[in-house]
Amino acid sequence: MKILIKDIHLLDPHNDVDETGDIYIEDGKVKKEIGKPDLTISGKGLYLVPGFVDIHTHIREPGGEDIENFESGSKAASAGGYTSIFVFPNTEPPIDNKGLVNYVIKRAEEIS
Repeated sequence: MKILIKDIHLLDPHNDVDETGDIYIEDGKVKKEIGKPDLTISGKGLYLVPGFVDIHTHIREPGGEDIENFESGSKAASAGGYTSIFVFPNTEPPIDNKGLVNYVIKRAEEIS
């Protein structure tokens, strides 16, 4: 699918970008050349920014999955524009050894 988002506020402080412009997406990838879109969306009042990083998340897995687990936490993060999260080791059992760190990495790979 080819999507054109017109008049969206582009904001990327790392690359000194703060302007209004158009974004063309083809097959899920941003393209430089704008082709004939299947769908045009107004971006007025919207912002396009790099993904946010949340360095303070309380994913309760392992041990407290009924409160928050990797799947629910990552879905919530994604809905808010976060592309990366850091997990606190405040679980029970605490993530304080190689085995549990490997478990966290494996679960993150399964979810992403």
